[in-house]
Amino acid sequence: MKLFFLMISVFGLFLSLPLRVDAATPDTAQSLLKGVGENAKYDVKGDDTSLATTVGNIISASLGILGVLFLAFTVFAGYQYLTAGGDEEQIKTAIKYLRNAIFGLIIVLSSFGITKWVVGSIVQSSLTQPAATAPGVK
Repeated sequence: MKLFFLMISVFGLFLSLPLRVDAATPDTAQSLLKGVGENAKYDVKGDDTSLATTVGNIISASLGILGVLFLAFTVFAGYQYLTAGGDEEQIKTAIKYLRNAIFGLIIVLSSFGITKWVVGSIVQSSLTQPAATAPGVK
C-alpha cells in the first residue's frame, strides 16, 4: 500500500512539473523596460522614482487613510445603533452617520476610478506619441 501511494505521488509530481509557471518579478520587468529605453536611445541611468510613482504613492496613502476613516465611522455608527436602546433620535443619528460614511466611500472610490482612468489615458497617449524632443533623448 505504501508503494502505491509513493508511485501515485511521484506520478503526480511528474504530471505537475509542466504546470509550473515562473511569474515575472519586478526586477525582470524593470530590466526589460530598461532594455526598451536603451533601444529607444533614452537616458536610463536616472532616478527610478518617477512622478507617476510619487503620485501613485500619495494616492495609495490617501486611500488608506480614507478607508480607515470609513471603517471608524461605520464602527461608530454601528455602536450607536446597537446601544440606542430604543431611542429614536440616537437611531436616526446612527443611520445618518452610516449613510454619510457610505456616500463618502462612494465618492472616494469614484474619484479613484476617474483618476486611474485619466492617468491611464495620459500614459497611453504619451506612449503612442513620438517623443523626439523629450529630455534625455540622445
